[in-house]
Amino acid sequence: MQDNRILPDYVTFILLLEACTRESDLPEGRSLHVSILESGLEGTLKVGNALVSMYGKCGSFEDADKEFKKMQIHDVVSWNSIISVYTHYGCEEGAIDLYKEMVQLGTKPNDFTFSAVLSACSGSLAVIDGSHIHAVIIEESLESDVVIATALIDMYSKCNCLDDARNIFDRMYPGTLHIWTVMVGAYALHGYGQEALGLFWKMELLGMKPDEITYASAISACAVLADLNEGKRLHRQVRSFGFESGLLVGGALVHMYGKCGSLHDAQKAFDRMREHDLIAWNALITAYTKQGHGELTLQVFSKMKTAGIQPDEVTFVSVLSACSHAGLVDEGVKLFNSMQRVHFITPTVEHYGCMVDLYARAGYLKEAEDIINKMDFEFDSVVWETLLSACRIYGDTERGKHAAECAIQLKSQNDAPFILLSNIYAAEGRWEDVARIHRRMAELGMEKKMG
Repeated sequence: MQDNRILPDYVTFILLLEACTRESDLPEGRSLHVSILESGLEGTLKVGNALVSMYGKCGSFEDADKEFKKMQIHDVVSWNSIISVYTHYGCEEGAIDLYKEMVQLGTKPNDFTFSAVLSACSGSLAVIDGSHIHAVIIEESLESDVVIATALIDMYSKCNCLDDARNIFDRMYPGTLHIWTVMVGAYALHGYGQEALGLFWKMELLGMKPDEITYASAISACAVLADLNEGKRLHRQVRSFGFESGLLVGGALVHMYGKCGSLHDAQKAFDRMREHDLIAWNALITAYTKQGHGELTLQVFSKMKTAGIQPDEVTFVSVLSACSHAGLVDEGVKLFNSMQRVHFITPTVEHYGCMVDLYARAGYLKEAEDIINKMDFEFDSVVWETLLSACRIYGDTERGKHAAECAIQLKSQNDAPFILLSNIYAAEGRWEDVARIHRRMAELGMEKKMG
């Protein structure tokens, strides 16, 4: 076209920009942008909207944001595009702020706007903002819109407001496959396995055909319930539909078999997968850890790294726990040190807790206490209770006394620290302290099993 000296108009540019939908298309999109600048069409509203959308789809959040801010006029399409971009790139709070700015400036949101901003509320667990938006949706008589209803169910479920999610679901009955899938997934996510499976079975009775996402959620519900029989029944179904080897269903199967204690089946499900992502590897590693196979867990961890998959925080909780239960102290220390130095992962309270357990089980009580003292963030009484348990086993009364006192200060709900301290104080003749411990236990409703 340009070789024949025919200059593209704004419609042509918009169509070309809409064809750029992947990160690999970004160079072509930038080239089109240069041509648009040369043609003087950048200030056109529709071209500006197309540029914002193109940069968002092609992986350049900064350019999308910049183009939006350069636009002199914004319509509902402009706002929808930038809200979607912010949500897609994990800037959910910014997306919600943009929605509020849009309304304040007088642009009326539409169904696409509501769907996009509810997704942002879902990602940031902003249930208050989400409920306010829900009120606007009701005012606009859009609550029965399938896409919006699905977004509302997802938002409320992610924010752990399952009753609100279920109310919307019930009002949409019989609904669509997607709505049922979201509700089944919501129950499974929050540990309501029986409710999730109940909905799944009802879907079957209604003649709905579950997709891969539905099956993955139902299989996850079996994991919650440790229901191996139902898990195997669902496995037979997904195998017949050809879903078994996919990432979503395959990973769910590995997780389910691991939670049910069937390591052999977990490994077989993993081996049948066409490819493996971090979720699948973590599920397999956790399955081996759960069965107490420390050495085998580390072998799977090594294979994961060889496959080019980088571990995350969840991976390290599993491998450190495996080292702890198998008494692999040196290996555990090396792994813990590699978290920041090699993988740039900052240890959390769970990782420190694993290290306390690792040292304590092996009798390295001073090292366990040193780890606790290095923790520069809030933690509960469990780590001190872990040390206390080891002190009782290895007969370190003084250290155990300190651990018990620290656990009680952190409002422990376990009676062990109280009983130990009471017995120690009694042996030392500190009867006022014994009485204080008794009173504290009575306040907490604990039985007095004093020695």
